[in-house]
Amino acid sequence: FGSSHFGSRCVSRLPLAAQTVPRFDVAVAMAALSSHLFLATLFGTGVFALNSTMVDLSCPNIEDCVGLGGCYEADTSFLLDCMIGEAYVVESLIPNPVFLQTSCLSLGFKILTRTWTGTSVPDPCYGGWASFYATDEDAFWERYPLERFEDTWCPEWQSAVPTCYSSGSINGTQFV
Repeated sequence: FGSSHFGSRCVSRLPLAAQTVPRFDVAVAMAALSSHLFLATLFGTGVFALNSTMVDLSCPNIEDCVGLGGCYEADTSFLLDCMIGEAYVVESLIPNPVFLQTSCLSLGFKILTRTWTGTSVPDPCYGGWASFYATDEDAFWERYPLERFEDTWCPEWQSAVPTCYSSGSINGTQFV
């Protein structure tokens, strides 16, 4: 689009302003450009990162899940860099991860209430950077006893990817 085309669209919608304000088309173009640059700068910093929901291919929602299923919500980069291949529960419960742009609650998954903080939103194991939901809380704790998180799985993950846990750093980008 050339500036004359952009300006002509604006002039046709606001003929009075175009007649009374000199260089109206240039002002509109500059305002549009500035707003786009602001949004690109804001979203490009990682302040507002793309969030995803991660489920297993065999359990995309509670209705289509047979047995125990899980769902994580977090920044997409965090899930890719810090969870897949790094966290025991992710590897055993979500071996074939699928990313969706919706909430775990909307898929029917439930918040766990028996963690040491009383909630899995955010999940205390992952430094508050991810939230976990399950299809069935009783089945989850039967398969994954709370003591194993405190004694083994969480410390192992925190040691394996310390920058993910302690500072929220993903590929050198600081999220604190």
